[in-house]
Amino acid sequence: MEDSKEFEYKGENLWWDKNTRAGLVNLVNSTSEDLSIIINGKIFKIPSESLKNILAQLEVYSSKCYVKTHEHLNNINQLKTVEEIINYDYTLGYPDKVVIN
Repeated sequence: MEDSKEFEYKGENLWWDKNTRAGLVNLVNSTSEDLSIIINGKIFKIPSESLKNILAQLEVYSSKCYVKTHEHLNNINQLKTVEEIINYDYTLGYPDKVVIN
């Protein structure tokens, strides 16, 4: 499993939490201009329509990861022995990391 708390944009690994994503959605819905986004100290100029698409992909990805995590928590709560818990692979089933070039 890739780190489910990151995505890749033009070779840069990062994550925007829910509040950051919501703020960016508000920003991108406020303008049709290209937007400058700072990622790992680098400035990327992104067309607003492209950023809308990126944010939509991230929201779907985040939701899928959230559901999978809760599936794992439910499964773990059903386990009865220490061995079952130790052997449980909580990394399975997560979606592939979002990669945007």
